[in-house]
Amino acid sequence: MSALISPAVISAALALGSAAQAVPIQALRAPADQCLQSGAAAVCRQAMERSHRLKQQAENRQELRCYTALLGLEAGLAMAVLGERQPEREQTILNDAQLNCR
Repeated sequence: MSALISPAVISAALALGSAAQAVPIQALRAPADQCLQSGAAAVCRQAMERSHRLKQQAENRQELRCYTALLGLEAGLAMAVLGERQPEREQTILNDAQLNCR
């Protein structure tokens, strides 16, 4: 005989699962800074992976400003890997992501 699981238990389990996967925006700042300054592939990959997780979280919460800011940051990270730095924009895109993402 199978036991029924209440909607409250399911909601609590989903909340715990998403909290365990949550990536704070502060965890992105250091690798993104390093990537933008050095263009080092390993550091940039780490920053891109964190940004991607944050972008997924923003999409799930329908936070379009955060999602868009992270797209801009990812474009800057990709340009850094290619050796096409834009120093005047780097701090702006980092600050924009930090401002618009929780």
